[in-house]
Amino acid sequence: KVLHEYTQITSSELRNILEISWGVLRQNLQALEKNNYIEIERKFVDGKASKVVSLNHLAIQEYSRLKSVLLELFTI
Repeated sequence: KVLHEYTQITSSELRNILEISWGVLRQNLQALEKNNYIEIERKFVDGKASKVVSLNHLAIQEYSRLKSVLLELFTI
């Protein structure tokens, strides 16, 4: 949900929002990247080298489909 709300977000910002450890974040980002749901770019943000995470088109479609299915299930 967080990645869907932000066009791009640094890994530090994502970790702070989710309140998880670096290890947990790394494992989840690796899994999402392996399944082609996210793209990770190395960029300079505010003068610091950062990893910037963004959802790709496939992930946006899958998230929208899942959201629709869940809304349908819970509004019956």
